[in-house]
Amino acid sequence: MCMHTPQKTRNKYLIKKQEKERLMSLADRPLPKDFNQWLDKYVWKNRHKLIFRKDSKSYIGHCQCCNTGNLILTGKVLNGKPGRCPNCGKKIIFRNEKLSSEFGEKEYVSYLDRVENGFMLRTFQVEKWTSNKKYSYLFDERQREYWTLTRIELSQFYNQMGSFGWRNGIWQNMYQTLPDMTYVYPRNLTRLLNIPAFKYSALKQHVLQTKTSPIAYMQEWQRLPQLEILTKLKLSKLIVDILCRREGYRNTLDITQHTIKGFLKLQSKEYIRFAVKNNPSLSELESLQYMETQRVRPTIQLMRFVKECVLRHVNLETADTIVSVFGLESLHHYAKRQGLDKAGLYFINDYMDYYRACIFLKYNMSDTMFLKPKNFKAAHDRACDLQTQMQNKALYSKVEGILSKQISLFDYQGSQFSIITPRQALDIIHEGKTLGHCVGNYVNRIPSGNTVILFVRKTDSPDQSFCTLELNPRRNYEVVQCRGFKNNPVPEQKEVNKFIDTWLTKIALPKIAAQTKVS
Repeated sequence: MCMHTPQKTRNKYLIKKQEKERLMSLADRPLPKDFNQWLDKYVWKNRHKLIFRKDSKSYIGHCQCCNTGNLILTGKVLNGKPGRCPNCGKKIIFRNEKLSSEFGEKEYVSYLDRVENGFMLRTFQVEKWTSNKKYSYLFDERQREYWTLTRIELSQFYNQMGSFGWRNGIWQNMYQTLPDMTYVYPRNLTRLLNIPAFKYSALKQHVLQTKTSPIAYMQEWQRLPQLEILTKLKLSKLIVDILCRREGYRNTLDITQHTIKGFLKLQSKEYIRFAVKNNPSLSELESLQYMETQRVRPTIQLMRFVKECVLRHVNLETADTIVSVFGLESLHHYAKRQGLDKAGLYFINDYMDYYRACIFLKYNMSDTMFLKPKNFKAAHDRACDLQTQMQNKALYSKVEGILSKQISLFDYQGSQFSIITPRQALDIIHEGKTLGHCVGNYVNRIPSGNTVILFVRKTDSPDQSFCTLELNPRRNYEVVQCRGFKNNPVPEQKEVNKFIDTWLTKIALPKIAAQTKVS
């Protein structure tokens, strides 16, 4: 049996530590000379500040973008509002010098570099610190990702604030982790990727289009070379969804196909041109695929309608039913006229309720008056209310027939209390409203024979609600509950319970047994 001694374990740990320190030392290179220039031009583009102060008659400012001072600003200038520099004409954000002369902004950027047998992605937190109208960049390197080309594996290291050296794992603190999407310095990528393995990866174009990790892109590109086509066609939203969802894209894309037509599952040239022009996301591509099956002309409004109203529906068969009855374009135009094209799946739900109500009411749905009512909301409410009334009418008729047979079995008048059988369903609903409990909801249970609802009244006031009694016919008519006002027991609850037991044993159950024997 082989045992690892503490000395051997310590030696292995030291070897790994030395290898990590050697690897980190290889990456300890200065950043390119034009790195700050790239930050100015791309990362902080349109976010430079124009620091102003109010003079006696006008506003005077200093633009960080063109580094020009004593600019006279016309019009009303508000702190924090966007605008344009009167000198260079570029977009800026106004900042009042009086409120704060020193302030900073944070952003995360990444720098990809070649090291021994692989790549090292260095992620920095960059703070643009402004003091006395001048600004400088402060760099804090948070994380490094080493990707080996030989064993195709990824190692991650982090540098926690206040600690010494690099540790294994990802950077995080109590409040945050590093963002998934950061700006990536692109000007050295052509030189870095001048190797056969990544010659056709189109990584530089990808970095210029999105803020996703270049290592994540290269890893996915090795498994999915079609990413090169998507990158060159500038379908950046699809690439971001693929990199973020990993396996989730396999239902929408055909990864076995290497042409853009087969990969996107789009057959016509019109739809392919539309997709390339409008850069759809994965969910929007699903909408385009659905639209192509309906043989309609692709438009941005229709694509968004399908995405929000049709494909988001939990039951896609329900949405398909409405589309087959209406036609996709006709459904979109109708929803737009009604102002419901941005209502999401609620429009599909409401229209399906209306459609079912119309079928129940035996309306002719080939008639435009019913298929496309001028005021959909009013027509929906009217049809659903009428359906409910007719369904309740059928239910109430059935309940009334059952209650009429129960009168001879359960009606009884005692010296102090009486048992009264309700004559119709509305009597039960009225009893619930009067006593403030939920017996009105029990009307639906009566036709199934699962419950018997009776009224307990005082003999001297039979028309005044007092107690509501429920019996279970499945268990020899045992008492389920006997409730008074607000589901509370009545003051005479003991006498009522004694009365019910006597009535059941000596009167009701013998009548039921005799009727059963005769039948």
